[in-house]
Amino acid sequence: MAGASSEDGPGICPICRSQDDYRVPTFTLWGGMVGHRLINHVYCNQCGTGFNSATGKSNLGRIIAYQAFMFVIFVPIFFILFLLLLNL
Repeated sequence: MAGASSEDGPGICPICRSQDDYRVPTFTLWGGMVGHRLINHVYCNQCGTGFNSATGKSNLGRIIAYQAFMFVIFVPIFFILFLLLLNL
């Protein structure tokens, strides 16, 4: 795996290896204002890579799981609301 080594750990960027030099986003396109906080997503200030600040690894799997969960929850709700509005 690219960037993976025995030096991976909390707060270490998996790409450029800078330690504790990251910023927490206030908003992401995939998670809005909440999603990134649920999975400890941060961006490296040196190279811009997004990663998990607690593990030092990629959040891609967690982002996909978060999106799938939100899709399963909200699509039926919007569909029901749409049907209700059609019957008004």
